[in-house]
Amino acid sequence: MTEEEWLAATDLRPVIEFLVGKASRRKGRLIGCGYLRVIWPKLSGKEGSQEAVHAAERFADGEASDAELAGARRLAEQTAEQWSDPALAEPVWQAVQTVAEDDYDFLNGLLSELDASVGEAELVSSQSGNALRGRITTRHQLYGNILRDIFPFRPITLSPSYLTPTVLSLAQGIYEDRAFDRMPILADALQDSGCDNEDILNHCRGTGPHVRGCFVVDLILGKE
Repeated sequence: MTEEEWLAATDLRPVIEFLVGKASRRKGRLIGCGYLRVIWPKLSGKEGSQEAVHAAERFADGEASDAELAGARRLAEQTAEQWSDPALAEPVWQAVQTVAEDDYDFLNGLLSELDASVGEAELVSSQSGNALRGRITTRHQLYGNILRDIFPFRPITLSPSYLTPTVLSLAQGIYEDRAFDRMPILADALQDSGCDNEDILNHCRGTGPHVRGCFVVDLILGKE
């Protein structure tokens, strides 16, 4: 896959296949969490699903136990069973996947979901199929953007000299508060520290979305 194809891809399959085997378990789990954070309003009133995201994020960072993850999964499944409207059920069931067992491979799961969702859309009536295909397209585009936020196209290193107290403090605050609106400020601080890497600076100043697992913030904080 070329960089141009990576940046412009609307078909998730080659993007996911490019990443399979390159993602840590932490980043793999944060893909699903990031998607749900971006569509967080759709989980309003669905406490089991929201708790699933909280638990999965804590687990990814080593702050939640296997038992907590399993409990969150049971609660998320109970929430999912209450929704029959596909437009509501899709994000709720996605929350269940974020609290899957520890060895769950989210990228391979996305490949399976890609095949299943396309097949499902082909089986329903034209009007319903068009609505479903629209939701699928939107979901896949959003996942593509999140994948590009979490994984850079090429390996990127960050000089220790760029990690000034200001840069570290900004990155930590962005991560802890999920304050990704501060990313352009982080870019300015990095540039002031001497960073001239266009991949890093442009990513910080881009439209996002940015989520936990963002490769720039992870680089600064030493997260894998």
